[in-house]
Amino acid sequence: MNRPDRRRTRIAAALTGACCAATLAACPLMSSGEKAPGNPNMTFDSAQSLCTDGTHLYLTEGVAAPLGTVKSVTLATHSSSTAVATGLDHPTCILTDGQHLFWLEDDSGPNGAVRRSKMDGSEPVAMASALDHPHAIAINGTYVFFADKRGGVAAITRVPKGGGEATTLATLSGDFNTTLVADESWVYFTAPYDLPGGTIGRVPVAGGSPETVITGLGTPTALALSGNTLCFTEFMGGRVGCVQDVTASWTPVPMTSGENVNFGTCPGLLLLDSGTVYFAISASATSDAIRMVIPGYAPVTVATTESFGQIMGMAILGAKIYWLQDDSLWSVKKGY
Repeated sequence: MNRPDRRRTRIAAALTGACCAATLAACPLMSSGEKAPGNPNMTFDSAQSLCTDGTHLYLTEGVAAPLGTVKSVTLATHSSSTAVATGLDHPTCILTDGQHLFWLEDDSGPNGAVRRSKMDGSEPVAMASALDHPHAIAINGTYVFFADKRGGVAAITRVPKGGGEATTLATLSGDFNTTLVADESWVYFTAPYDLPGGTIGRVPVAGGSPETVITGLGTPTALALSGNTLCFTEFMGGRVGCVQDVTASWTPVPMTSGENVNFGTCPGLLLLDSGTVYFAISASATSDAIRMVIPGYAPVTVATTESFGQIMGMAILGAKIYWLQDDSLWSVKKGY
């Protein structure tokens, strides 16, 4: 299944309105607990994905070579961004382990790549190259995992974080983009077929046969893993579900449904934080929103974008959620 292109033209750059007790979506900018923009003079070109090392935010600008860039933003000031890797070709998904940055470059095949650098952009290296359509990435303590769509199949591959030979762990039949998360033992992936054919599977990190662990889904899209808890979204039906302990039971707990969840394969459209699930949705024809849900409670809206704003990725640091909204950076206090 081919994923729809939801990128919209950015038309407005400000949001006003009255506060709402149930949500933070309509409060005026900069009020207590309300969403706040970054420096209005700090904008990005085709921002794609977001991650944090606990001190800085890192993002990709997914334009063609030689203009593709990885940038860092100092969270303490939001005053400016710094290019840490330049000359890239359509960089998309990005992750960090606090020591290195890892990102994908999704140029027209066979020019795609997986790349690594130090946090300051030094010592850049291509970990895998000549890829057709790299579209998902995950890391654990030892490996980088990525998915590359090759002529009607999606190959899940691992590469040692320090560099070395690439090993294909699984080949998924079907013309779709998968999503990945990983722990030290397993790589989890989506097979985003329409209801009821969508599934979530896993394959051993060390190599072995893949297995299906959740069935009967409607186009599963985003994945998030925290400890033994695995959460996912379904595009069809707008469901958010969680397996509370992947070592004990694979019966998912429904968190909410009827949500117009965002479609994407990069990390950051679904986040877990101490039992709270945050997810991005298309709230209306002209705006996106961040929603949150806790088991046993109704979901609420944490923040909405300005008119025609699209959420490209989220990251949590301390008491705040940060997100890329088209080509700007925003934040909001997390929680109810």
